[in-house]
Amino acid sequence: MVTFVYVSRFNTARETLFDFHEKPIGFETLVGAAPGIQILEAPKSLEVGSIAKMRVPVIPLFWTSLWIAEHTDYKKDEYFEDTQKQGPFRAFRHRHIFTKETDQVSVLRDEIELDFFLLPISKWFILPFLLLQFKTRHKATAKALSISFERIQSGYLP
Repeated sequence: MVTFVYVSRFNTARETLFDFHEKPIGFETLVGAAPGIQILEAPKSLEVGSIAKMRVPVIPLFWTSLWIAEHTDYKKDEYFEDTQKQGPFRAFRHRHIFTKETDQVSVLRDEIELDFFLLPISKWFILPFLLLQFKTRHKATAKALSISFERIQSGYLP
């Protein structure tokens, strides 16, 4: 199991940033920013028990049959978590953590614990995909909210 993080500072209130993720447009914007992902069922909310179903590319021209993620933890304006129930990884837990720096500056920390076949070798093949995916997602978030952001940290934790 390895842990990947992508952390950015956004020039908006924590509640505004969380609210964007909580609305349907948040899921559509973030998942839509990734090429090749097909949404089969969007989650109804971020609350525990809500399900998302997608088809995702593993490698070009090869798809998993289905990726099912369930929201497994939630605290409004602070964090939410989704866990893979079925998909390309042996394990995948994504925690979205929102912190307040000031009234108009917040930090989003995407923290993903994952296990993939052939670890530790495969983690180096997955890293460029994760870096691009979360750079794109944070950029899409800032664009949708018409705000600026800066990356603070990205990569695997030691």
